[in-house]
Amino acid sequence: MKHSICLAGVVCAVLLAGCAASMPPTELISARQAYEHASVGNAAELVPEEFRRAHEALQVAEKSFRNEPKSILTRDLAYLAYRKATLAAALAITASGSVVTAGASKDLQSAKTEIVKPR
Repeated sequence: MKHSICLAGVVCAVLLAGCAASMPPTELISARQAYEHASVGNAAELVPEEFRRAHEALQVAEKSFRNEPKSILTRDLAYLAYRKATLAAALAITASGSVVTAGASKDLQSAKTEIVKPR
């Protein structure tokens, strides 16, 4: 009985160690989340080049994780992918604000023209 409990403990430890080896680093998890956030917004539409760069950076990080899951390079590449995804999302917000501002300026100019128009 004592040996079976010890054996079960060893099996659990080995299984947990095996799972830990395949767990992505926090940088890659963050990069995935940031890319998902950017893709749910309108980054692909408003800043397609930045969004493409974010996608490519994430693919490089994912490939590095598959090849060398515990390497520092994988973590660095994942961090770069995270930064590119957050940049794409931020630029999309800025671009969206610019579109709204341009529309408001056009509406304001139309309103001024209408007010000044003689009757």
